[in-house]
Amino acid sequence: MAQVAPEPMTMDREALVKRFGDLEDKEGAVEFVTMRDGWKLKRESWTPAGTEVKGVMLFFHGTGESTRTVGMRRLAFACLKRGIVLETYDRHGHGDSLHKNGKPFMPPAFAGSMIDTKGTNTEHAVEIAELVMKKHGKPLMIMGHSGGGETACMATDRIIAACEQNNVRFATAIYLAPGVHVLNTMAPCGLTCCHYGCAIPCWFCCCCNCCGRPCLKTGAHNYNPGGVLGPVNTGDGYVSCDQLWIESSPYPKGSASLTDAVQSMTKLASGLLFNGSKDEMIPPKIQDKLAKEVPALTHKISDGRPHDVLNMNMTYGDTTSVEIIEEVMTWAEEQLNAK
Repeated sequence: MAQVAPEPMTMDREALVKRFGDLEDKEGAVEFVTMRDGWKLKRESWTPAGTEVKGVMLFFHGTGESTRTVGMRRLAFACLKRGIVLETYDRHGHGDSLHKNGKPFMPPAFAGSMIDTKGTNTEHAVEIAELVMKKHGKPLMIMGHSGGGETACMATDRIIAACEQNNVRFATAIYLAPGVHVLNTMAPCGLTCCHYGCAIPCWFCCCCNCCGRPCLKTGAHNYNPGGVLGPVNTGDGYVSCDQLWIESSPYPKGSASLTDAVQSMTKLASGLLFNGSKDEMIPPKIQDKLAKEVPALTHKISDGRPHDVLNMNMTYGDTTSVEIIEEVMTWAEEQLNAK
């Protein structure tokens, strides 16, 4: 049975809004569900109170993240005020989804390193979508960011087919800087994912790869056990070395190529592709190619914005993330209301 997550509050709502912008200040309803392959995933959802539910947004978070991010709370706020349920979950190997067949699947240090978009991520996305359809029976929308956007691409046709089988309307899909084709172009060490090569020296002096991934850390992980509103989660960083992955890691991985993504989006009637022009992780040219190959996509580019368009901090006056979430959710609402 679902239970309400704890509420680790460290500041009042006025201080929260000043720091992060409008966001949901309570954690969602939490439950754990076991997938067909034995993975036990943590699910979290926010449901509008006192109003008719218009639809459901199923969100897939990015690599190295979890449901406990400032961006997720911002998205929850934007959904709730529109009468939309937000459903999400910790991907396998992320957050609190760390057990398979009743046993811990990896050392804690590997949390956030599971990729495997073409396999496990897609299978779980489709299975969770089916559970969401049966639970709510309302029009379904999907959204994913970065690695989660890649998962959304790969799961699109199968989720649309599942909607048809369950007599649930598929309203739209939103892909925020999806990470398609990125791992396919990395050097064997994997550290060139920043596209600057600045991490290469660290590889030689800080890591022997005995565990299969970098050992250095430069920032706080987006999974904050002390609570998404705690002092550790400032939202300052876009990525830390703790979230990078190594191609020689013994754990499952498998990135989707551009062709894989395009072939998995043939049923899409209307979707939004959104990315920043200064994306430091996913080359904008990849997004351009995806938009050209999938005619159903509306492509919007945020000028001068980086990869992480959801979690940017407002401490220094940057309101971009809140504005972007409003923009994409307004677009989603329009698609939801279209007959």
